[in-house]
Amino acid sequence: MSRIETGSVQFGDDWPCVVIRGDNAMYYSQQLNLIKLSIQGNKDLAFVSGQIDGLMSLLGGCNAGPIDKGKSDCQFLKPFEECVKTGENNE
Repeated sequence: MSRIETGSVQFGDDWPCVVIRGDNAMYYSQQLNLIKLSIQGNKDLAFVSGQIDGLMSLLGGCNAGPIDKGKSDCQFLKPFEECVKTGENNE
C-alpha cells in the first residue's frame, strides 16, 4: 500500500480517526450541499444547515490545489510509506 485510503486510522495509542481522501471528500461535500438545499427554508432544521456548513468547510479543505503551509489547517506528515511499518496491522 503506497497511500492511505479513506477509512479508520489509528496512530499509536491515540484515538482512532477517520481519513477521507480528497476525491471522496469533494463528492461528500457536493452531496451534503444537495441535502442543505433540500432543507433550506425549514425553520425546524435551521441548526442542521449550520452543521452541514461546518462539515462542508472541513471537507472542502481537501482541495488538491496549492496549499500555503503557513495559512492552512492541514496537518502535514511524511509520505505514507515512511509513516507505516510493514507487517504491523496494515494490509
